[in-house]
Amino acid sequence: MKPSHILLYISVIFALLFCISEFFPKEGIQIGDFKIKGFNLENSKTPPPPDVDSVLLAIENSAKKYNIHSLPDSINYYKNFFNESPARLHFPNNDTTFLDQLFNQLDVAQKRKQIVRIIHYGDSQIEMDRISGYLRDQLQETFGGSGVGLVPLQQDVASYSVKQSVTGNLQVYGVYGDFSRTKEQDYGVMTKYFRITGNTVFNASKANYPNTYSRSKQYSKIKLLLNNKASEFTATLSCNSNSDCNTKSLNSDSTSLLEIMNWNLDAPVSSVNLAMKGNANIYGVILDGDYGVAVDNIPLRGCSGTIFSKIDMGLLKQTFRQLNAGLIILQFGGNAMPALSGSKSIENYAQSIAQQIKYLQAASPNSKILFIGPSDMSTRVNGNLQSYPYLSAANDALKKVVLENNAAYWDMFNVMGGENSMIAWVNHKPALAGSDYVHFTPLGAEKIASILYTSLHTYYGFYKLRQKIEKPILTKLWERKV
Repeated sequence: MKPSHILLYISVIFALLFCISEFFPKEGIQIGDFKIKGFNLENSKTPPPPDVDSVLLAIENSAKKYNIHSLPDSINYYKNFFNESPARLHFPNNDTTFLDQLFNQLDVAQKRKQIVRIIHYGDSQIEMDRISGYLRDQLQETFGGSGVGLVPLQQDVASYSVKQSVTGNLQVYGVYGDFSRTKEQDYGVMTKYFRITGNTVFNASKANYPNTYSRSKQYSKIKLLLNNKASEFTATLSCNSNSDCNTKSLNSDSTSLLEIMNWNLDAPVSSVNLAMKGNANIYGVILDGDYGVAVDNIPLRGCSGTIFSKIDMGLLKQTFRQLNAGLIILQFGGNAMPALSGSKSIENYAQSIAQQIKYLQAASPNSKILFIGPSDMSTRVNGNLQSYPYLSAANDALKKVVLENNAAYWDMFNVMGGENSMIAWVNHKPALAGSDYVHFTPLGAEKIASILYTSLHTYYGFYKLRQKIEKPILTKLWERKV
């Protein structure tokens, strides 16, 4: 065959394919249980990814105080941030005083030698103490405190902030995942517990990662959260020198859902060894400082955030009260995204999240709840990498039900830059997200955490400013046009 004939043949084939793509039904052709979808040039066009550096710079600039020389300038700054910054928090009824109770607790924590706890639940985006660790370090720098907070006997994934090990006979019961179930639903505040029998030894020390958060390394208040279902249980705490700090014994109290062993050390330590003897359900170990703020990192890989109502309410109430939880952060949505197929499934998921918020509010009425929406995530549609088709709509639906149920919302999707921003975060140099187009890199997680902290601190600044201004003056300045 002559070269000219080959070229003509190829040209005819491409022309036919082009015609088919133009006239093939956009919705495809259904044949029985199968659908044939054609390639369509119009469908192949997706909005271009945003410029990440420009997005981050705009957020950074929105939080900077330029040319503030007077009280009206300060009010205008806060008004602009609350109304325009993608990093702003969304509050029910636009109530910018929503977190005042938490800020007051944090302000007096050092003076009263108390610990105010922030509990951060999330999916695999917060594994290894990502996001939580940076947030903890910055909050402890501002309000005092040290330690890594509440940890399980054994981490599913190693943490950047604490190195852990445990030996002994363990059986794990969890509300979801590949764990055993229990009809009592007494999974506890970490959504799982460790049933130990006989001799068990738990070790915790500072992690060896180079970016370990500095304030996480020192512990002076150690607590063991448990339910002892046998006759006698003992626990011996050894510290840096391997000498016994204290030995405590506990007799069974069948009426109590939660029992706590406390060790208050004279000086902070960087490693602890907890030797336990007997049978008990262990809900977690607390590694705190003397006072200030504690931030607990509770990653739940594969979870969509719809599990809390399956945990015993009485146990949750008792635990949240003992922990003095001032804020509960829920960071979910990503794991639900692949299953969302339209408005009905979005509405069902959003209502399920609303149910969880109500359940946690009943379990911890003195805690505020902040929901962090899903990040952008990419998938292939008609061969092209783009945001999940229903992600933006799901983000809006989640924001709506969260605000309707008296909780705050942080819009991580739009903080990143909105549609197709994950592609830009992956391609950024250095990379801010991984090649799965779902998870942040450590650097990307720190960027997100930094923006979240800056937002929280901005509202704290507004709280402090309002304490200095009489309400009529503040109202007059706030209603004034910028």
